[in-house]
Amino acid sequence: MAASYALELVNLMMPAEAPNRDVYELMLVFFDDIQENNDIERLIRLFQIKVLYFSGFRPHLDACVMCRKKVYGKALFSMKEGGLMCLSCGEGT
Repeated sequence: MAASYALELVNLMMPAEAPNRDVYELMLVFFDDIQENNDIERLIRLFQIKVLYFSGFRPHLDACVMCRKKVYGKALFSMKEGGLMCLSCGEGT
């Protein structure tokens, strides 16, 4: 199911007429990793972020998208807000 999801995501995000070597290599690594890793959910999240990055979307990863404070240690990722949220700001979401 994870491999099927990855293929569908790439099909939706990347234009067919624009080959992208980085996404192709990412997919190869992802397919290898899902065979050897028990934390499939984590791999999928990382894959999503990297596909978004390669498609031109640059999620905000340096500081909290709400309060702009540097994020150290644990954080949440908000697709809606487009980046990391510190635990304080992400508490109510």
